[in-house]
Amino acid sequence: MSALLKAEYQSLSLAELVHDFKYFAAFVYFANFLDSRRRIGSVVDLVVFSLALEVAITLGLWSLGYSRDSLADRLGLGVSHEYEFLRSEEQGIEVAENFRASGTFGAASHLAMYLQTVWPLALAMLLVTPRPWRKLGYFVLFAGATLAVFVTRSRSGLIGVAAGLAVLVPMARWRGRFPNRAVLLTGYAALALGVALSGPIYDYLTLRPDTFYQRFILLEQGRKLIAGDPLLGVGPNNSTAARVAYAARNPAVDSRSRAIAPNDDLYPIHNQWMVTASERGLIGLALGISFLLAVAWAAWRLSASTDWWISGLAMAAIASIVALGAHLMGDHFVGNAAHTMLWLWCAVIVAIGRIDREADAQLRV
Repeated sequence: MSALLKAEYQSLSLAELVHDFKYFAAFVYFANFLDSRRRIGSVVDLVVFSLALEVAITLGLWSLGYSRDSLADRLGLGVSHEYEFLRSEEQGIEVAENFRASGTFGAASHLAMYLQTVWPLALAMLLVTPRPWRKLGYFVLFAGATLAVFVTRSRSGLIGVAAGLAVLVPMARWRGRFPNRAVLLTGYAALALGVALSGPIYDYLTLRPDTFYQRFILLEQGRKLIAGDPLLGVGPNNSTAARVAYAARNPAVDSRSRAIAPNDDLYPIHNQWMVTASERGLIGLALGISFLLAVAWAAWRLSASTDWWISGLAMAAIASIVALGAHLMGDHFVGNAAHTMLWLWCAVIVAIGRIDREADAQLRV
């Protein structure tokens, strides 16, 4: 309805709707294809392998001082850089200790967003798997994934990891997967680590102050868009164009933006929830959040399963949704990998819910 009735640029809305329906079709397909533990297990193993590969590449390139694109440039390979207008600003600070890792992705924030959807799987499996050697492997993978998020220098990424941990650890304790002693030790270790790293964390959060302050200007413009079209919004994929039109009508705001970033017109609002509210209205935002809450509620019920594997997957799904949701409070949702993983988690919850119900029915018989 928003695309048909409100969008000023129908072609942008059409492109966004194709994007949306592509992932919805993938959700429907995976929800039906994953009809057995074997198939779900194969997909989960593939996700774990992909995470291990991405972590290894990310940390390897970061330790050598390369990004994907800079390595391609060094090898003499012609590449088309994503977000070219950002490179001059970002490259200016990407020296020595401030280098931002991006792994196989074109931008550091894209990598951090993708990792939010997969690092909880490593931690959840670490907590629930009964085999010691697998616990060790998942611990190494979890540690590597969190380190990979850290070296992206993404502030939103750090917030996402903190939010995911704040949900996953208490949930695992509630479900009996995490002993009280382990909770206490983890809490003390986190407190000690936070105190020891208070200086580096402060430097981390205050890195790139110009882009930090610029985001508040974008948020203010987004608030104006929502106030102007609160029910249906300005149309899918139209928020940046509408924001530029708003800035043109408000020269004072526009001049402040340009003083911080000359190419500000190309920046989307760095808060996906505000992007959704401005483009699809409060109705669209409510529908989207309701869907995610329904998936999270189904996952919460499955986390109580006596089957450690189902319980672990359910907890990982909840933590992934929370971590990504917290990350998106400071960023816009981009990247095929992160979108695919979100919809894959939703499909996995539907699939393991069906398997759990079938197992209960067989027990009753």
